[in-house]
Amino acid sequence: MNKTQLLFHVAGSRNLGLGHIYRSLTIADLFPLSKEQIKFCCREEDYGYCKKIIGDIYQIDTYKEESFFEYLAENIPYCIVNDILETSENFMQNLKSLKIKIINFEDIGPGSKYADLVINELFDEPLNQFSNTVWGHKYYLLRQEFFSAKKHRFSDKVKSILITFGGTDQNNLTAKVLDDIWKICLEHQIEIKIVTGGGYFYKDDLEDKISFLQSQKLKITFEHHSGLISSIMEKCQLAITSNGRTIYELAHLNIPSIVFSHHERETTHLFAQQKNGFFPMGLYDKNSSENLTDLIPKLIIDRAFRSEAFNKIEKNLFSGNKIRVKNLLNSVLKMES
Repeated sequence: MNKTQLLFHVAGSRNLGLGHIYRSLTIADLFPLSKEQIKFCCREEDYGYCKKIIGDIYQIDTYKEESFFEYLAENIPYCIVNDILETSENFMQNLKSLKIKIINFEDIGPGSKYADLVINELFDEPLNQFSNTVWGHKYYLLRQEFFSAKKHRFSDKVKSILITFGGTDQNNLTAKVLDDIWKICLEHQIEIKIVTGGGYFYKDDLEDKISFLQSQKLKITFEHHSGLISSIMEKCQLAITSNGRTIYELAHLNIPSIVFSHHERETTHLFAQQKNGFFPMGLYDKNSSENLTDLIPKLIIDRAFRSEAFNKIEKNLFSGNKIRVKNLLNSVLKMES
């Protein structure tokens, strides 16, 4: 490489979630560079979320949104990795004028055609025909913790159900789903394990709800901003989650899951389908409670029904994705493996 710096340009907020930061951190670990040769940058208002996830692993710079290119002029890298959702043509053309390498993730915007490489792993069906773009779950990178996690074998009995809705859960689906299923889990003596992320705003109310449910003899545990969620997933036979990065982690561990989308964009993520061992429920609406309370008992009681979902999810393999993605990145950066 002519220069030694990779700049990860990330976004993370209550509305956007924290998946972009987690993904970029996973990508950064692929490169044979020193910590000093890699930097992250984000908007000033996103810094708190970035710092919470990245910590002191890499330097994090901030910029005022209207001053991004002023910041970049003083910090021109060999390559910029954008994980900020859609890019505009004007934004990308300005980047191209700097004569640097550009790699984008999860970008279906009109500017994406100007990148050297776009990886859209959350979209299993292409949304454009740009030749620089690859699509689908075979490019999804698992976090390192999942390579050492123990995959499930089929269990005759459901002992635990996981509820987790990402880093922020801006719609508080955690509490809504808990209200829907706790009586069913109490009846069948199933433990509920709840995990919320660092951007979850409803922690105090949820803890009050959990205290009440524990007084009703429900087995329930709660982890906030958990370090290793894989160790919790290892103990659960079913999960209820959002339609983002977590579904791939659950698929890797062979856990059939019920999936709600936080917003319309997530409904375009098509990996979480019944053919892959998932039960997609769309956006949470007035019918969701009834649909969920119909489906959960069937998954608990009907062994054949749950076994069918398990067999479908077990077919999803992610072990070769790391090499596949690394080769793509190296083809742009011309780096040695």
